[in-house]
Amino acid sequence: MDVLIGKINVFQTNTIELIDKEITEDKTIFSFPRVGLSLKRINYFINGDNKAEAAGFNYIFKNWRFITKPSKTQNGKHLMALKLIKDGESEDEVCSLLDLGLSTLKSYKKHIETAFDPQEIIELSKQKQSVEIMCQLYEYLYQKD
Repeated sequence: MDVLIGKINVFQTNTIELIDKEITEDKTIFSFPRVGLSLKRINYFINGDNKAEAAGFNYIFKNWRFITKPSKTQNGKHLMALKLIKDGESEDEVCSLLDLGLSTLKSYKKHIETAFDPQEIIELSKQKQSVEIMCQLYEYLYQKD
C-alpha cells in the first residue's frame, strides 16, 4: 500500500473544486431501498428490546439509495422492483426500467404474496439473506411504515 501511495501526506489539506457544468440530458433520479446492511441483530430493530438498537430499525430498507440508471445496477434489484411496484409502476415499466424479465418480476411479487410468518422471516434473515427472505422482510417492514 505504501508503494501505491508514495509520498502523499494523508494529513495535508486537500481541496475539492466544484465546477459548474451545464446538464445536457434530463436524468430521472430514482430512490430505492438501501442494501448491504447487516441483519444479524434485527430482533432489536423489530422488537425494540434495546432503545439504542431499536433506533437502527429506522435505517433498514429506507429509500436512501439514489440511482440514475437502475438497469445498470445489479445489487438489490429485487428491492428496486418491489419499491417501483409499491409506487404504482406497471409490470412492463418496472421490467423496462430494471432490464428485468417478467418472470423474474413475478417471482419477486410471489414472494410477498405468499403468506409468511414475520417472526420466522426475522429469524431466518439473521442466518441467510436470500432474495425470498429479503422480499418478505421488505414487505413486512413496508407495512410497518
